Amino acid sequence: MSDQQRVQRYGKAIWETSRADESTISVTGADIVARAVMAVADAEQAELQAELALFKRGGKTLGHTIEWQCKAALDATGLHHLIDEDGDGDWALVWEHLAELKPRAEAAEAKVARVEAALRLLDGEHITPQGASILRAVMAEAQS
Repeated sequence: MSDQQRVQRYGKAIWETSRADESTISVTGADIVARAVMAVADAEQAELQAELALFKRGGKTLGHTIEWQCKAALDATGLHHLIDEDGDGDWALVWEHLAELKPRAEAAEAKVARVEAALRLLDGEHITPQGASILRAVMAEAQS
């Protein structure tokens, strides 16, 4: 809340409190201001509590997301033995291994695409010469 908004809020609260107490002679200006300040402070406290609850929910969601990602990284790499039950361990090595999986996965996807391309070149029951050359290249790559 900006200072200008805060001043407007206090001014409004003072105005409303003083109007409500116009007929009461015993209420002094200081009492009116004190009541107005307390009313605004109570409203601000309620807003801050609502904001705090929102941040707590966000933090909880973020914590669950990070925990899920860490478990997925461990499952993908198979490096569960590097991390203790309390979550301490060599996470840098886990993330390095995870990063190394991408090129291997991309290479495997490329091989599958080449085999699928060769299979599309089937001529009835016989593979075409172009399809055969693709399959030979994939098989040679797999053996090396």
